[in-house]
Amino acid sequence: MPSNVKKGTIMNAGAGVISPGSDHVLCKAFNDAVKTWCDPKRVKGTGKTFNDHYFEALNNQGPTGQRLAQMGREVPIVVSSAGAQTLEAAAGAGGPAGAAAAGLLSTTTLLEAGARAGTMTWNAMRWRSLLASWRTPGLGGRLRFPDGMLNGTPVEIKGPGDTPRPNQFEDYQKVSKTKKVIEISCESCGNDCSSGNKCPPPPK
Repeated sequence: MPSNVKKGTIMNAGAGVISPGSDHVLCKAFNDAVKTWCDPKRVKGTGKTFNDHYFEALNNQGPTGQRLAQMGREVPIVVSSAGAQTLEAAAGAGGPAGAAAAGLLSTTTLLEAGARAGTMTWNAMRWRSLLASWRTPGLGGRLRFPDGMLNGTPVEIKGPGDTPRPNQFEDYQKVSKTKKVIEISCESCGNDCSSGNKCPPPPK
């Protein structure tokens, strides 16, 4: 059973990274997704990511889970040497960079609609958005994608085997309305995942 992690527990990534608490719906869905992901009988090679399993599990957590599952997903943010902001905020900044961001936002909005409708995967949405950003001169930064955005607070999901990338949480804190990032992981949800942040070995 998961240990009791209190809501708002500070995680190792920094003072701005917090846990939703092991008794929170966000963590209950995570622990269900870990069971599915780590099941030796899980069919692999389908292109389905841990996050896909996570959002399905969240939808199965009753009305609260279904509401939370509608959070922004793979939300594009623009990161530059000057700081970070959501692509939507960058599009409203004016000037050449704002015009470039506005054009890119139109593309990513259509791609997100396709992902929500199921006509493309969220993985494809992210990569096609990145490709579009590389073809957008004057953007003034590079795109990153928090796994979720909940009322202006980035949500990062770290399933078994996933680890933070350089400056990932720091960049997300810069765009957060609360200056916090919610981490959903084995540690933050009180699930040791049987072997640190990895799936347990299959039974012999």
